[in-house]
Amino acid sequence: MSGRIIPTRYKKKKLPRQARICAGCNDFFHTIFSSKQKYCSSTCRRADQKSTDAYVAYYNECKFKFHVYHFPEEFDLSLLEQHGWYKAKNNGDNLKGVSRDHKISVKHGWKNDIPSDVIRHPANCELMLHSDNSSKSDGCSIDLEELLKEIKIWNAKHPKAASL
Repeated sequence: MSGRIIPTRYKKKKLPRQARICAGCNDFFHTIFSSKQKYCSSTCRRADQKSTDAYVAYYNECKFKFHVYHFPEEFDLSLLEQHGWYKAKNNGDNLKGVSRDHKISVKHGWKNDIPSDVIRHPANCELMLHSDNSSKSDGCSIDLEELLKEIKIWNAKHPKAASL
């Protein structure tokens, strides 16, 4: 038996339990304190995953489908000339550039059942420095009533672009 380690039996230490709220059904459940468990059951985990998949589909539907250069009178293109487009560090490295922002955020649209064609409408777009856009997070710079008015004005000015 030389060089061989024989495991000894020891009593497992009980970890404290913590009450948590299920990310799926919002009910309380108990888990071990060190656990990263977010759901009370696999049913809640699967249901929440379906919800996440639906949000991702909505997010993709809300992406802008137009070029700001086609509407120079509507957007401050001098900001682009001065700073250029935002590019991530691994894709061009212009972290101080400009990005397109949703005035009413996609997340707000999702939570309030706003149709994706309203969220992706050019009237809901503004150019801003990416640093300002990031600090805004999922906040909104306009309310839905005001946006709907701006969409009507936009569609009257640009009838061919109304279907964007």
